[in-house]
Parts: sequence; structure tokens; C-alpha cells
Amino acid sequence: MPTLNVDNQPLSKAVIKAVAAEQGLRPFPSRGLRKGDNWDGIESLSETIDPEALDALFETCEDGNDSSVIVEFVYSGYNVIIEDRDKITITELEREN
Repeated sequence: MPTLNVDNQPLSKAVIKAVAAEQGLRPFPSRGLRKGDNWDGIESLSETIDPEALDALFETCEDGNDSSVIVEFVYSGYNVIIEDRDKITITELEREN
């Protein structure tokens, strides 16, 4: 169960990179990819959660407010837990036989 630090990147981008790394996939398409082209990368985060809303939620936590924020969701076969923007924990979901 990897736990990753976010550093200075948008939280949504950190989630995509973390899950893609676990799956051995490219997090973002190479340049030159056109709409409708096949791409063997990770599924779009926006299919699960609004990336802009996720980023905005945790940006408001950086304004000195002491409240805790924890968000948990399933993305691309992984349970993702984000705690106070500082920590992303991803755990692969068990597959049914």
C-alpha cells in the first residue's frame, strides 16, 4: 500500500501518477495523440471524480485552516485515500473470481 507525498503539483495529477505507476501505465498520453486515437494509459480521473473540484477542495485547506479533510474514492481499480493534501494512499481492490 504505497503512500505518496504530493509535493508542489496539483493533487489530481498526483493521484493519476500514483495509480498509473502502480499499474505500470503511462499517466498521460504522448504528444501528438489526437481525439479518438487509442491510448494504452490509465483511465480518465474525471470518470470517477471532478479533478478541478478535488484540487479546489484541498487548496482551501492550505489557507491556514486547521480542519482535517479526508477524501476516499475508487479509481481505476484502486481505493484512493487523500488526507489533508499531504498524503495519498492507494490500495489495489480485490478482484472477484
